[in-house]
Amino acid sequence: MQGLRCLHGLELGFDPLTALIGANGTGKSSTVRAVQFLFGQVELDDDGCTDGLPDGEVHVTGVFTDLPTDWADRLRPWLSADGTLTRSRTRGGDGKPVVR
Repeated sequence: MQGLRCLHGLELGFDPLTALIGANGTGKSSTVRAVQFLFGQVELDDDGCTDGLPDGEVHVTGVFTDLPTDWADRLRPWLSADGTLTRSRTRGGDGKPVVR
């Protein structure tokens, strides 16, 4: 995650059950928002971007490993050779999606 609210270069792993616990202002809601953004459930406005970054770009990448067999079978066209699925989404500083 890069450029989303207080999240700067954060790498985070999730287990089958993950709880986000912390004081106010530490990024719990921003982490949830990043996952929602990654899957296209929300769009970000300028308030969702980190102040002070030169371009205001937000980038979120998810790498999914150890997929259940039935999921891997359905997702096979998008899996890498090692069976992982990588999904990225970027919002440019102008608020538009970035295609790379």
